Amino acid sequence: MIDVPTDGRNLAEVYTCDFYEISVTLNHHVNELLVGLITAMEAGQERVEKERDRLAVRMASISMGSGENSGARRGSIINQINAIKNSHGGTAVSKFFKKHFASSSQL
Repeated sequence: MIDVPTDGRNLAEVYTCDFYEISVTLNHHVNELLVGLITAMEAGQERVEKERDRLAVRMASISMGSGENSGARRGSIINQINAIKNSHGGTAVSKFFKKHFASSSQL
């Protein structure tokens, strides 16, 4: 029986995430696990970005008040937020795994 270090399980509990034990030696579901992890991480990042954008727009509208040009200023802030989001060009995690873990069909 393989003795799994408790560090991984403890970290998973601390960060409230799942703990997976895989066999790299046997290549048992390694590709599927990595794809699943990337998908979950990107979904979490999208949720955070949407909430950040929502709060930024709300804060901008509160700080600008209801002046005559508040609609134009609000649109400008939304454009700035979208420009920042689009400048990232994808997630670093996704790029890393695509670079270092090409699927066997791509080799």
